[in-house]
Amino acid sequence: MRLKEIEERLAAIKNELTTRAAELKEEEITALENEVTALQEERAAIKAAAEKRSALLARIAAGESVGDGEGDGSGQQRVLRNFKGAAGEGDNDDKYGSMEYRKAFMKYVCRGEALPKEYRADAVSKSTDVGAVIPTTVLNQIVEKLESTGMILAL
Repeated sequence: MRLKEIEERLAAIKNELTTRAAELKEEEITALENEVTALQEERAAIKAAAEKRSALLARIAAGESVGDGEGDGSGQQRVLRNFKGAAGEGDNDDKYGSMEYRKAFMKYVCRGEALPKEYRADAVSKSTDVGAVIPTTVLNQIVEKLESTGMILAL
């Protein structure tokens, strides 16, 4: 959009210079030159951004990493897609729904490692044989499966 506007304005300036070159004052010519310079710089910046974007899309399509030199400069990969629960983001008030807790729960179940202290501090159950609370997202998936199974059995 903006690139088309820039091209149209440059064409209009060129047309004005060719048709009215003799009657333009020096201040008007200087103003037009400054405008042309600014428009050319903006056009170059837009084209550079478009080339960078197309190169990035080509790298994504090829399955390459897009983290090096892109984004915040920390060398870490940027998150190109995100959904609730990814990258440690979840419900802020639900610590059992966070990615950290889910990873700690996985280590507890698979390897028998103890949960971090901040997750053991709250006693959710009075039973002593419960070692961990099932993460909220996993519990929601279990409930969905049970509901779908119940619907099949009802038929």
